[in-house]
Amino acid sequence: MSNIAMFLEVNVFSRTRIKEDKQYYSFTVMAHNKVSQEKIIEYFSNFPLISSKILDYKDWLYVFK
Repeated sequence: MSNIAMFLEVNVFSRTRIKEDKQYYSFTVMAHNKVSQEKIIEYFSNFPLISSKILDYKDWLYVFK
């Protein structure tokens, strides 16, 4: 996650939850500036998603443009 954040020039946000006797971790990387968003577009143009997430990406790309 740190490498992805460095590539996009953004921060990694982490969250820890404790439920009963287990600990759960989640990490979020947000592309919140034009440079990072353009890097995402370039990346997914070269390496397209192969799951249903591609539909979410196409919606995001439509709104971005």
